[in-house]
Amino acid sequence: EKNSKYISIKHQSTFKSVFFDFDKYDINMGANQKLLDWVASSKNIEVQKIYGFCDWKGTNVYNDSLSWKRVQTVHDFLKERAVKIKFANKRNLR
Repeated sequence: EKNSKYISIKHQSTFKSVFFDFDKYDINMGANQKLLDWVASSKNIEVQKIYGFCDWKGTNVYNDSLSWKRVQTVHDFLKERAVKIKFANKRNLR
């Protein structure tokens, strides 16, 4: 089940979103391919910001943890592909 929980990647004027399955922080096949295509089509990428978002369901502590795990997952995915990242953060939609 997909929902409004996502990671935003800000790269210069390009904005990308990676959507996660409900209550998950692993990168699903669709998001994996989207990220791979984006990295392959860009030269010398330097990501300005990565933000993780969660909806209002669940406790603040749980959502903070899930948001951060999502940010960390995307961060690690990009770092493994030699993408420079300036800033990563988590946010909850309240």
